[in-house]
Amino acid sequence: MQLNQIYAKASKIRIDSSDKDKEFSEKLKHDSILIASSIYEHLINEIAYKISKSNDSEEKYFIVWNIQKKLFIDDSLRKTNVKFKTFFTGFFDFKSKSFSKDSWDKAGIDLMVDEVNKLFLDTGIFIEDVSDINKSYAHLIKVTVPPKPTQNTE
Repeated sequence: MQLNQIYAKASKIRIDSSDKDKEFSEKLKHDSILIASSIYEHLINEIAYKISKSNDSEEKYFIVWNIQKKLFIDDSLRKTNVKFKTFFTGFFDFKSKSFSKDSWDKAGIDLMVDEVNKLFLDTGIFIEDVSDINKSYAHLIKVTVPPKPTQNTE
């Protein structure tokens, strides 16, 4: 095999790899939108319930435990087999022993908390992941709901 043929083969491998990366990015983005929408709908219902049990003039905080177990997403609609929690953390990189969101960056999306916060942007509702793997494997989402806006009667 000639050196030019080897380089041509390497070039084809790069193109194939790039195509696979693009395809995976599209699938990851699809699943991210699907999961974010499902979380948003679930949280709207949970927030409405919590508000009905409290004073409208106070800011509210509450924790949602293991939200992935409360969602009903038809697996046939998903295009990847990426674990639900990975959409919150990114993929674990064993070399650096940390989580990486490179795949999300390539797909042009954020990790799940940021994606859901975009959906709540105009409401003042804010969510954050308060999970601590050193304390528990439970997945915890803290939801902050602002007080009810006052009506101007002028």
